[in-house]
Amino acid sequence: MKKLLFFYVFIFILNVFASAGEINVGDHTINEYFYFQPKYSSGPAITDSFTISRARIDLWGNIGEKSAYFIEIDAASSQPLVYSWADLLFDANNKITIGRIYYPFSLEYSTPPCKFDTINPTSMLWAYFGYSRDIGIQWSSKYDLYKYYIAVVNGRDWEMTDNNDTKDIVGRCVLYPVKDLGIGISYYNGKSGTTEADKILGGGEVSYIAGDFSFKGELYAGKNSGIETRGWYVQPSYYVLPGIQTLIKYEEWDSDLSVAGNGNIITTLGVNWFYDKTTKLQINYISNKEETAETDNDQLLMQLQLSF
Repeated sequence: MKKLLFFYVFIFILNVFASAGEINVGDHTINEYFYFQPKYSSGPAITDSFTISRARIDLWGNIGEKSAYFIEIDAASSQPLVYSWADLLFDANNKITIGRIYYPFSLEYSTPPCKFDTINPTSMLWAYFGYSRDIGIQWSSKYDLYKYYIAVVNGRDWEMTDNNDTKDIVGRCVLYPVKDLGIGISYYNGKSGTTEADKILGGGEVSYIAGDFSFKGELYAGKNSGIETRGWYVQPSYYVLPGIQTLIKYEEWDSDLSVAGNGNIITTLGVNWFYDKTTKLQINYISNKEETAETDNDQLLMQLQLSF
């Protein structure tokens, strides 16, 4: 509670000096973005409760013509410093990023939580990586027809230090053969823990937008500490009215392919109501189906996002 109170006071002070999402400090302009996500969860297998998913502020800006920075702080997290990196800009399309970054892996994993279509992320990606932030160095290039990222990281997820001498390699490449169609691949290769067990994951993605309709899907398979996993999802969505988006997300994943009957099917029915430019209400009904030993664990989630 004290951390949240301090955070809100910090936000207030920033915005006293801010104008249109900018803070002017001498000749330097600091861009800011704040979002707050209170959430309600209900279901037979969980305790009905109000929680705070995230309370974050992003600060970024340029330092001269060839360098920039980004910082994200979350008052609702046990580790308030989410991201912090510096960019070395070679031109408008190419740069090197150094610091605490998100993995350049997959369509969804490269999407910030404030832009998630569903309240919960895809089960396999988050079961495999967790909500990871890692320290390393990344090269990225972005052009009209393609973009790619390749990074060398510690490979210890959100921990601040490594626990082995091996560095992990992760990369993503997306092609845009026609407007609004993206086709991509991602790959992660590293070692986990002091035993340096294999941690490998690869797969592909597709996304398409046509007016009020959009579609995305991903398929991934890999091995983590000797356990082979596989998962995929598809998600069509449509704006039935201006500001009201409906979606269905169907995903399957198996956390251990060597265990028979270990599959899971998760179906999310969602509505996103963009009340205005700064407010979004999300309502999700999540159906969970286990291949064997099915349990009554469906959920109803509601989350409000305020941002400016």
